[in-house]
Amino acid sequence: MVVTYGACRLTQRTDFEYERLRWQPKDCKMEHFTGRKFLARMRHKTLAFVGDSLGRQQFQSLMCMVTGGEERPEVQDVGYQYGLVKARGAVRPDGWAYRFPRFNATILYYWSASLCDLVPINASDPHTDVAMHLDRPPAFLRRFLHGFDVLVLNTGHHWNRGKLNANRWVMYVGGVPNTNRKIAEIGGAKNLTVHSIVKWVDSQLPLYPHLKHFCALCHPGISSTGIGTLEALVTILLHSLVGRKLYKTNLVILLLHQQ
Repeated sequence: MVVTYGACRLTQRTDFEYERLRWQPKDCKMEHFTGRKFLARMRHKTLAFVGDSLGRQQFQSLMCMVTGGEERPEVQDVGYQYGLVKARGAVRPDGWAYRFPRFNATILYYWSASLCDLVPINASDPHTDVAMHLDRPPAFLRRFLHGFDVLVLNTGHHWNRGKLNANRWVMYVGGVPNTNRKIAEIGGAKNLTVHSIVKWVDSQLPLYPHLKHFCALCHPGISSTGIGTLEALVTILLHSLVGRKLYKTNLVILLLHQQ
C-alpha cells in the first residue's frame, strides 16, 4: 500500500533511529499500539480518510500499523462497494477500501484534494473546465457518510493558483460561477470551503450520532503542536472508541494553522 516515494527505507539514508520516536501526548498515558487491539475497538466500524496526499499517507501508515507490514490474505478489498475502482486510462483509483472480516472493521481512503464537489461543466468534452463548488461537499461524502463511524478530513496543499489552473477548476458558489472578489482569492476560497464542509458535517451529526469527525487544515509538519499526525489521531481514536470522553461533543475539529 505504501507508494515508493513514501517508503523511507528506500532512500539512501542509513540512520533509522527516528523510527523509534513516538508521539507522546501531554498529561496522558498512551498504551502500546497493537493492530489487534485497534481492530477490536473498531469492530463493526468504518474509518474513512478523505483528503489529499496527507490523508492517503495516514491511511497507508495505519494499514501498515494494523497489518504489521505483512501480507494478510484474509483482508478483503471492498473498494468496489464505494466506487473505488480504477477507471479506464487512470493511473490509480480514487481511493481504496479494505475490510478485516474477523472484526468487520473497514478502513478506507478517498482522494479529494479540495474537499469540494467537482463537476465537469461539459461532461461530453474531455477537456472541459470543472466546476469547483466551494460550498458543497464531495458527492462521495454525501453518498457514503451514513456508513462511516470515524471521518478524518484534510486539505491545504492544493490550494494554490497553479493547481487550480492545471486542474481547470473554476470556482462556483451557490451553483453559479463565483463573482465575489474576496472569495476569488485562494485564502478566501479555502476558508469558505473549510467552513462549509465543517458546517455540513456538523449538520449531519444528529442524523448519524455514531459518527466521529476530525478535520486537519494543513500538513502537521508546519505546526509546532504535532496535532494531526497519525499517532495523534490514533490516540484520540483509541480513547474515544472505548468511551473515554476527551471532548464534550461528537464533532472534533483539529485545525492546524500555518506558522
